[in-house]
Amino acid sequence: MPPRAITPTVGSGVRSPKPKLYGLVSDESQAAVEWFTDLEEAEKALRGVLADEPDWRGVVRIAEFELTTPRVFARIDLN
Repeated sequence: MPPRAITPTVGSGVRSPKPKLYGLVSDESQAAVEWFTDLEEAEKALRGVLADEPDWRGVVRIAEFELTTPRVFARIDLN
């Protein structure tokens, strides 16, 4: 049996939203303190941080990051 040809392809032709990450970001350090894949979870975490540290209001915020690396799929030729 001959080896199967595997051809990498980018995308499937169907547009879907780009994946996003949400980070709790400190404006003082310019760094993300914690990462989330869900905006609601990031908002919940921010509320918790600000409840514990009210002086951080305006210093810690949620930043949205769109992932731009293309997904690579493989098409396998079974013939």
